[in-house]
Amino acid sequence: MTYQRPNDGLNAVQRYQKKCDTITIRPPKAEGEKIRSAAENAGMNVTQFILAAINEYIANHSNE
Repeated sequence: MTYQRPNDGLNAVQRYQKKCDTITIRPPKAEGEKIRSAAENAGMNVTQFILAAINEYIANHSNE
């Protein structure tokens, strides 16, 4: 008998993904490594690091 994943697990992923936007960046490999390294040094994953940088920029430039 093979294991089948319950449908509600897949639906949970789909519900989560509906709340998310997809933005893709393609930096040169050397720049990507700098980003990954900086994120790791900050104790964040790359997504958290990039969002933190963007949110900081927005907060500092919201009066322009």
